Amino acid sequence: MISEKILICIPAGNLSLTSFWAPMITWMLKDRDKIEFVSYYGNRVDINRSRCIEYQKQTKLDMIMFDSDVLPQLSLSEILKYLNEDIEKYSADVVIAPLFSPIGYIGDVPPLDKDVYPVNVSSLGFVFIPLKTTERLTPVSQYPLVNRIKIPLYFRYTEYTSEDYDFILRVKTQGMKVLGDKRIKVAHIKYVPFVPPEFNQIDIIHNMFEQNGIQAIINGNVAYIPVGINSYILLDGIQVKDQNKLFLSRVQLIRGNDITTIANDREYSIEEIKNMISKYLGIEEK
Repeated sequence: MISEKILICIPAGNLSLTSFWAPMITWMLKDRDKIEFVSYYGNRVDINRSRCIEYQKQTKLDMIMFDSDVLPQLSLSEILKYLNEDIEKYSADVVIAPLFSPIGYIGDVPPLDKDVYPVNVSSLGFVFIPLKTTERLTPVSQYPLVNRIKIPLYFRYTEYTSEDYDFILRVKTQGMKVLGDKRIKVAHIKYVPFVPPEFNQIDIIHNMFEQNGIQAIINGNVAYIPVGINSYILLDGIQVKDQNKLFLSRVQLIRGNDITTIANDREYSIEEIKNMISKYLGIEEK
């Protein structure tokens, strides 16, 4: 069983957005009696993650660690229910929630026929590390802070792997079981939250666009339509209304760092989307 109180640790970067912190604090306050919270800032995520591990050893609590651009989409109670099952039923030593990004899943793609599955490589954007696992970890090196203080590093970058991939490979080498649980839904906060898609909707949207000659990169309920060099139309919050119509929660024209909102919360026919593409392609060509 998971400890009655859970440690939430955020290995934050030097720049963290209010689009993360405001909803994250609201999420934590709903279960404030169950949570011990700490965050470490800096431009070295390997150090920040390692400090989370050190703090966990002091508090002797099981830990959920997630990045400052990842938001849980379930309540803590729901997440803990799944994590308890992962430990009790599947003997997990580390549990990861699959992370979706503008280029798709980061690491192993979750299987269609299983909620819980073995992980070979993955982001640690959202990871559960129970105390029993932390107690088996040994530092790979030490990093000097001020006043001759050195902190143990449990994460490292290598020539061919990031700190999260390397961590997973090392704990698996120790015989530990790393599992992914796709029931634990998280959003990856970038320009828009990237959430794991419903596969049937992706197919429908893809087919609609392909049949109408619309070239787009589709990630869940978000589509990017290129309209020039470093320029694209963003269709966010796509809902299929019928075979010729989509509801869009947000439409934006993005040219480099310049973002212009075209519309919010309105329906578009496929023909209207094609006309919009032609309009902004024309601007780019001029």
